[in-house]
Amino acid sequence: PSTNNFYSVFSIDANAVGIAGTTGLLRTSNGGLNWAQNVTLGGVNCFELHTRNPFRWYALTQNSSWYIRMGNPAGVTLNSGKSDSILSLHYINMACGIAVGTAGKIEATCDTGATWQLRTSGTNNNLNAIWFADADTGCAVGAGGTIIRTTNAGNTWTPIVSGTGLTLNAIHFPNPSVGYISGNGGKLLKTMDAGATWTNMPTGVLNTLNGVFFVDSDTGYVVGSGGLIMKTLDGGVNWYNMTSGTSNVLNSVHFSSPVDGWAVGNAGTILKYNGSSGLGIKTNEESLEFLLYPNPAKDFINIISHVSNATIKIYNALGALVYEGISGGEETKLDMRDFSAGVYFVEWRTTDKVLVKKFVKN
Repeated sequence: PSTNNFYSVFSIDANAVGIAGTTGLLRTSNGGLNWAQNVTLGGVNCFELHTRNPFRWYALTQNSSWYIRMGNPAGVTLNSGKSDSILSLHYINMACGIAVGTAGKIEATCDTGATWQLRTSGTNNNLNAIWFADADTGCAVGAGGTIIRTTNAGNTWTPIVSGTGLTLNAIHFPNPSVGYISGNGGKLLKTMDAGATWTNMPTGVLNTLNGVFFVDSDTGYVVGSGGLIMKTLDGGVNWYNMTSGTSNVLNSVHFSSPVDGWAVGNAGTILKYNGSSGLGIKTNEESLEFLLYPNPAKDFINIISHVSNATIKIYNALGALVYEGISGGEETKLDMRDFSAGVYFVEWRTTDKVLVKKFVKN
């Protein structure tokens, strides 16, 4: 529908999707078959789109006097007085939202954007993204490895150690405890305590990671430069390339369900994922490695590979063979309930390749 750069995508369900980018906003109500440009703002970048209400969408813009509130399906209200450079927006509920932007700017509203109040961030660095784990706890991230955190719905903020000086571009909490941050140089950080502490999770790439979204605590996606899309099924321990079909920079990714996802980027790039292509893993030598999850495991483990009829053997920590079987296609589910707790090794063997991975049975 456009050749403009797109910076943000937000989907309510498989059909209702909004996109923010250069000059304005696009929305579809039929899963991308048709797109409508709700508002055109010449020379103005719309960097973020967010909603908690399917009948009212919100966007904030950079270097403009416009705060945009879009009704459904086509109503638009432009409220003046927003001259700030806003880079990200998150609504905690239908009325209350927090916006962050350049030079550590934070503003809050609890009247659906009619009025905004300044908050003290404690940083002068650009804040590129914000997400709330629950109604009270959220984090904003930005330049120089900046992470700041609130536990009182954005009223006050405290700095959090990130362990990096790289620019952080995106953040997402799939549940109140687990969260992920993506940034430059392939940087990915993970929290298990609602943002109080963060751990580095190597991704194996150096691409700029502009967007991150997890459909649950373990299954997630990152998008970035060079058309990169990667997926993990084990909480960021292992990452697998997906086929995007583009080399354009991808800036944002969002899922309304585990099988309904969207990614957008430069030069009018809009990508839709509906889960019909399995993992979407590229068919090359590297992607023939099998994927094992969850790890640690309790009742079952799943082994995923594009190679059928591979031999699967499981050995305990003493080297004794405790299981032998044949992979049943893309996904093989193995019952672990009779296995004792401890460390095990899975041997995955084809006619020309043998790979071994370790997992823990709780």
